[in-house]
Amino acid sequence: MLTIVIPTKNEEADLPILLESIKKQTLQPKEVIVADANSTDRTREIAAAYGARVVEGGMPGPGRNRGAEAAKTDLILFLDADVELRDSEFLEKSVGEML
Repeated sequence: MLTIVIPTKNEEADLPILLESIKKQTLQPKEVIVADANSTDRTREIAAAYGARVVEGGMPGPGRNRGAEAAKTDLILFLDADVELRDSEFLEKSVGEML
């Protein structure tokens, strides 16, 4: 139903916070894609540990585009790595409004 695409470049500090907040959502995305722009830190390792699919990206537009091309769903949500979804029903409410 929903793919989340996150463009990244050296986001090892922020990415776990976002991915943890996604795990707490009442509606889980079908997939999370991290479109990484050649990070030199642990960004890719962290993404993989959370079950995200990592694709080659760019910042930020090319990363979003590459993530969207890799998505397997019709609905795509683009998030920056420094975002935290504090409302556990955010995805459920947002998707409900789109359908």
